[in-house]
Amino acid sequence: MSASVPPLPQPTLQIGVIGHRALPDADLALLADKATEALAGIIAAARKALPEPARSRLQLRCISSLAEGSDCLLTEAALAQGCALAAPLPFQRALYARDFTDPAALARHERLLAQSASVYEIDAAGAKAESYLAASRILLAQSDIVLAIWDGDAERGIGGTAQTIREALLADIPVLVIAAQAPHALHVPGDDMSASPQAQIERWMQHLLAPLPARPRHDAMAQYLAEQVKTAPVATWFVRSVERWLLLAAKPQPQPQSEPPPDLPDAADDPLRQFDEVIEPHRRTLDQLATRYGALYRAAFTVRLLAVLPATAFGIISLYAAPTLANLGLSGQLLVLAVTLVIAGLDARLGWHRRFVAYRYLAEHLRQSRLLALFGTTGALAPPHFDRQPAPEDWADAVLRRIVRAAGLPPLNGGDGFIGAAAAIICREMAEQRDFYLARAAKFAVLGQRLKRAGTVLYVAGFGFTLLRLILGPSNHVPGLATTLALLAMIAPALSPVFFGLRSWNEYASLADRYRVTGNRLTRLLQLYAMHPANRAKLETIAAAATTLMLAETRDWHSAIKGHDLKPL
Repeated sequence: MSASVPPLPQPTLQIGVIGHRALPDADLALLADKATEALAGIIAAARKALPEPARSRLQLRCISSLAEGSDCLLTEAALAQGCALAAPLPFQRALYARDFTDPAALARHERLLAQSASVYEIDAAGAKAESYLAASRILLAQSDIVLAIWDGDAERGIGGTAQTIREALLADIPVLVIAAQAPHALHVPGDDMSASPQAQIERWMQHLLAPLPARPRHDAMAQYLAEQVKTAPVATWFVRSVERWLLLAAKPQPQPQSEPPPDLPDAADDPLRQFDEVIEPHRRTLDQLATRYGALYRAAFTVRLLAVLPATAFGIISLYAAPTLANLGLSGQLLVLAVTLVIAGLDARLGWHRRFVAYRYLAEHLRQSRLLALFGTTGALAPPHFDRQPAPEDWADAVLRRIVRAAGLPPLNGGDGFIGAAAAIICREMAEQRDFYLARAAKFAVLGQRLKRAGTVLYVAGFGFTLLRLILGPSNHVPGLATTLALLAMIAPALSPVFFGLRSWNEYASLADRYRVTGNRLTRLLQLYAMHPANRAKLETIAAAATTLMLAETRDWHSAIKGHDLKPL
């Protein structure tokens, strides 16, 4: 039995809303109408960018901290347009309520908060301004576009409207501004006015939601959606058998000595339970697909290299064996070469390497997105590219964005219970990845060393056979000795590149070094965590560092092959 790839979640657009609390120069009725008009324009452009069948399935979310004034006004307009609400709050909700001095404003805030599908409460351990800044950065991380009510003035404080707009523009997040002063004109900050705001919105939505163009040779997105989750038992067995043979009698490497990671929280207390419901089916499937195509790709290349051995043996038989066996040797040599060409053709045509790298890239980014989701961020997502047209090779980033956006902002309470659960999740992930990298480093170091040794021995053996032949001369005492030495002198150096090729292509030596460095850095991060009591800022810093470290490998590989098919022929 084989399982199909989980269908992509519904397309999702997340609209962040921000603005001033006090609106002394506003016509509130007109401002509400302008907010409705702006949101309707954004939503219409989003639906227009999607294919017809997907337009009715577009999920809309408003990301709002529900502060007094502009936040609540824009949130009400968004809910009226059919948006769900996700609320990153700068404090726990009871403490946040104290920040409202007007009873009517507080009642409005609490009414909207009760309609929130997800509430993320930040633990108020730091200064008040820093908590507002943290909430604004979570809002930006969750937003595809920001709608702001802004008076155009310079920044007046940390985490305010002007700073949030500036940080959004620096992160290439589209920003649409409604002037805080009547008549509340709509504009795009920094725009050269060569296009209307609505034209700009439509361009942004095309980049964010429109299907990517397909390559003439293959449509990688369609290929992914048509995948069947199967294993490759023969390829896996072959690669593992070759590695086991090369690892015979290798000494086991000592495991790192460290404290065991804390137990994961129970399902009921897991802060990522709802997030994982969306993410995990895709991550598991992508992990299985990456494993399958990785085995096929490595087996194909290993077979092509090792085919030199039987091809050489059959070639010797065809040249030096009795006439009755010569044709058998020639037939065997042709068969080996034909099998090699077929495997190489399948590798090139079906894109085993390309699929392996793309699926591993997606699986690892989804795995690490969990660590970042604990803090409301999505640092694993590639930034949008509004300065160029979307390209077919961007398909993996488009899939990743769609899955993570569908999962959205997890509902979290940032109190003491959250700190313990987050620490357990982060430390266990780092400990498991540390053990993986260090074990791989030890294994690859032995494989690289033994392949290098085998290749070197064959070169030296070729030199030795040649020297022995020179010393013995044309000996007539042992029939066939000169011919045998001549053959060995040719075959040994000819086979040496097989072992060096396996070592080089699989990058055993370089990967051993890189994995060792990564494992050691994760060890240091775990030690750093253990040195001081955990708090939100410390855990977020460690999670971001660990994520960057663990994603570097797959990001480098993906960038190297992006938009290209490796052609082994």
